[in-house]
Amino acid sequence: MNRLVLILVVVAPLQAQFTELATTDDGSRLLFSSTLTLTTAAAEYPENRIFQLTRPNTIQLFAERGPKANTSSFGTGDGARHPQVSGDGSLVAFTLGGTCESEPPCQSPVTRTILQGPAAEASFNSDSAFLSRNGRYLLFTNPPGPPPANITAPSLLRDLQTGKVEEIPSLGGGTPIRRPVASDGTVLTQQVFPALWKAGSSRFVRLPSPIWYSLWGISDNARILLYFRFEPDSYDPNSKYKLIAHNLLTDEESVIISRPISGGPITVLGLSNDGSHVFFRSTDDYASGKAWISPTSSPQPIPVTLNDGELVTEGTLSGDGHWAFAVTTKGRLVKVDASTGSVVETLIPSTPYIGSLTAAAPGSFMSLNGAGLENAQLLLNGSPVPIFRTTPTAIDLQIPWEVQVPAMATVQVVPGSESPFHQNQRVFISSMAPRFDFRPIRPDFSGYFTPGPGDDFVLYATGLGSVDGSLATGQPTPADRLYRITGEFRCRFFPYDSDAELLFAGLAPGYTGIYQLNFRLPNQPGATRITGGSCNYGTNGSGGNIGFATLGNR
Repeated sequence: MNRLVLILVVVAPLQAQFTELATTDDGSRLLFSSTLTLTTAAAEYPENRIFQLTRPNTIQLFAERGPKANTSSFGTGDGARHPQVSGDGSLVAFTLGGTCESEPPCQSPVTRTILQGPAAEASFNSDSAFLSRNGRYLLFTNPPGPPPANITAPSLLRDLQTGKVEEIPSLGGGTPIRRPVASDGTVLTQQVFPALWKAGSSRFVRLPSPIWYSLWGISDNARILLYFRFEPDSYDPNSKYKLIAHNLLTDEESVIISRPISGGPITVLGLSNDGSHVFFRSTDDYASGKAWISPTSSPQPIPVTLNDGELVTEGTLSGDGHWAFAVTTKGRLVKVDASTGSVVETLIPSTPYIGSLTAAAPGSFMSLNGAGLENAQLLLNGSPVPIFRTTPTAIDLQIPWEVQVPAMATVQVVPGSESPFHQNQRVFISSMAPRFDFRPIRPDFSGYFTPGPGDDFVLYATGLGSVDGSLATGQPTPADRLYRITGEFRCRFFPYDSDAELLFAGLAPGYTGIYQLNFRLPNQPGATRITGGSCNYGTNGSGGNIGFATLGNR
């Protein structure tokens, strides 16, 4: 399969099977969210649920939307998310997104913060809340308001012991920080400068003056501030992007890791309660990378030791700093000794996963990203689909021509291990589900170019549905005849004020499930390069519209 085509038809971002990990001080209780289901569950629309793992390795469903689910929002990332647990495990806070609190049809789904404890369950009208490690404080934050004012409503700090609620003055963009509240009620926020707020007092934190920095959060004892700093330095190209530990008592700083900004971001996965140790990932492909555990006062990063080729996608650190938990690109969830970086236990074995797939069309080639896919088998309505290539993070396949449309189908990703999870979801099979990336190709296929008025060019696409003639599933398109689509497809490319002429739309010879679109731009004088466009498609009385934008010259 030509690599050019693979780039065009990747339809799902790389994600982790298990995300948003949270654990207690001693690591005895672990919570995480996932769109996967336990093997005993029936196929459903993909949505997030929260699971918990307790000793001895018992995994249970902890929270889901249940009957409050808004069924029209499948595949949106709604559900139970963002679990947080107090250090002793007695309190858990999480969000429920896309829930319906009125009789169907659901007109206005809402998101709420749920707090569960030994006494009762409480619900708060907020979609962003942070629980202190001692379980005493719950901080509610708000996103910036609409432009042009972009005014952010004040944050609210609730003392769960006394019930007292205090308003924290809005400082710029609210509190877009991973860990903003400590167990003594200190809140980290920022405007032009970071600030520490506490009942009755507020003070700014003096940081060096880089061109750019971003706050991660504070330790639970409010002594260590973690932040990222970007320092352009033409004399030291390896010292541009840094993770910094700032001691709030002494104003001393330690560089945890330094790397070129072009190498991808650094992601903090966890910080111990006292701020003495940090668990982080150095990302090479913006989704996974090598991970380390390091002291913050005298950084000496200890690498997390995994199998060859295995990287970390998600993780967290126990409050006492003794244990790290990591999700890997093999689909494993492992427990790591923070003092050595060695895996001491595999809590969940390798579990294959593909990014959320909510719609597909018969006959179409698909290249899907995920994790743990090297030996995965994919079933559609219980039958295997043709698979052309698998790697640990990608799978290339074809939706069978024979599948019925329109209809709901069941997609299963079968694990090759004893994992208690599997991907078992419902997907809508549509007569057309087009996807393409605008990268014009010369009519003689000699390469990319920037077409002008009256020029012909070619695009590749997937999901354009049925064609004139029949083909066997899994077989490439013959070159001895044309297989034109039976549906309609037309595009207008901006800034042209009329549709482009569609010279051909059908299967691309030599490829399996790949479509070729030949266009001719209107001969419109004075038209500049294409800046975007909109395409309409339809068949059998149904259809839709897709838009796209392109930046820069090719």
